[in-house]
Amino acid sequence: MTTSMTLAETAYVSPAARTSGLAIQKPARGRVMSAFVAAVTALAMITASAVPAHAELKGEDLLKALAAIAAIAIISDVIKDKKDRKHSLSRSPRVPSNCAIEIGSGRGAVIGYSERCLRRHGFTYRLPRGCATDIRIYGRADRFYPARCLRDAGFNIRPR
Repeated sequence: MTTSMTLAETAYVSPAARTSGLAIQKPARGRVMSAFVAAVTALAMITASAVPAHAELKGEDLLKALAAIAAIAIISDVIKDKKDRKHSLSRSPRVPSNCAIEIGSGRGAVIGYSERCLRRHGFTYRLPRGCATDIRIYGRADRFYPARCLRDAGFNIRPR
């Protein structure tokens, strides 16, 4: 048995609410990662310059050379990982932001998307059924998908 809600009218979501509720802000982790990469680069440069210019490789010199190689490998891995994340984000299907609606409940407002609106705007991707809620908008049956549900399913929920 499914439950449904009846809405008297749909709510207008202001641009401020869209940007604050839906925008994926740059995480602090990105800034920390940039600082980490800079520190590792500086350490690699210092270590590489500390290796003597002569051809003798003693145990300490070999250790310094290996540390420099490891630092360069870590830096290249971090850069590759960052590019891969950016590429995967751009490939995920973008949900039309003009379909966002805000529905108030006893626990606060929930921003989500109407299936009818998504389909009307050409969104043909398969939507997750596990978190959809049957609702009525202006007397017409529809399904409501919370923004968090769509984001967790891999859809891109950023305003244009």
